[in-house]
Amino acid sequence: MNDRTLLPVLVPASPGSTFIARFRSAPIEVLGRLGIDPLVIEKELEAMDEVQLSSTRSRVVLGSMNDFAFLLVARREWEGEASCR
Repeated sequence: MNDRTLLPVLVPASPGSTFIARFRSAPIEVLGRLGIDPLVIEKELEAMDEVQLSSTRSRVVLGSMNDFAFLLVARREWEGEASCR
């Protein structure tokens, strides 16, 4: 999740050996789908040359991540119920 825009990008954690590569490419795909200028996307990719994973100190980011996690669980449950109809 971007700490300024709160744009979430989901990346499966496994396989761990390819996580960083997938982590770097996932936002590029999302930004492209949102219609962001390719030059802006390229600059974002350049800014992601160095990746550091850590916990957040921002309660806003943490709260937003928790909200998205809740929504994902609710969506899975809703989709499961819809397939039973």
